[in-house]
This record gives sequence, C-alpha cells and structure tokens, in this order.
Amino acid sequence: MLRICIVITFVILMMTAGTVTANSIIVGAGDEANYATIQKAVDNANEGDVILVQPGSYMENIDISKSLTLMSQSGNPEDTIVEAANNQDHVIHVSSDSVNISGFTVMGGIKNTTMYKGGIYIDEASNCIIQNNIVSNNGNGIYLFYPAKTIFW
Repeated sequence: MLRICIVITFVILMMTAGTVTANSIIVGAGDEANYATIQKAVDNANEGDVILVQPGSYMENIDISKSLTLMSQSGNPEDTIVEAANNQDHVIHVSSDSVNISGFTVMGGIKNTTMYKGGIYIDEASNCIIQNNIVSNNGNGIYLFYPAKTIFW
C-alpha cells in the first residue's frame, strides 16, 4: 500500500512539474483591456504570453525582447494599425527568438533605406513567424539582420 502511494505521488509530481501556462494580455481602450499601449503589455508580459490588440490605431515604436505572440484581436490587419511614434526608427523591433506577429498594418517607420530600420526589424532572432500583416510606408518593409528560420506569409 505504501508503495502504491509513493508511485501515485511520484506520478502526480511528474505531471505537474514544469507546467507553464501562457497568459493572454489585452491591449486597447475597452473595459476588458489590461493595458492601453502595446509596449506596456510587452514590458509586463512573460515568455510565451499572448498579447491580443483590440482594433484601433496605436502610435508607438515597439521593442520585443522576449518570446511571445503579438496579434490583433480581430485578425484583420486593416483595423489594427501600428504607426511609428518616432518616424526616425523602426515600428517593431524584434530581438528575441520565437516571436509571432500577426494581423497588423505596420507603417511610418524610418524612410532611409540605407539604415537597418523600417517597419518590422528582425534583429538576430530565430524561429519567428510574421504572418497576415500589411507593412507599408516604411523605408524597409521587413528588415532581416542575421535571422534563422524566420517565416513570413
């Protein structure tokens, strides 16, 4: 009987060890929003979290330095727009592996095509997925600096 209890305890401990859950964080002006800005949500997110952005226009430059998913709540890039607050810089800068970005219009980044900036800047990051986005009116639409296994569609 003691042996069965030990085995059951061990199995339960093994099943719960290392269990990690991703949180969903909502950005927007609505009552259900956790944050008003995307950058504030990114700063407060944990690795693996999902940031859902409500439809609207967001004037900001976003730096992502942790693995997470950033996606529009509607999935329609035409109703969730991120425009650079500082048009002398990138709109979204990704410097972490395993970042997913989906469902945005990204515009207004630096217009100088000789600089490593623009709409979305993937900075030595691997295994990123950039999908279902409209990237326009930037010097470089999506700039890849030594990426590995990054997927766009």
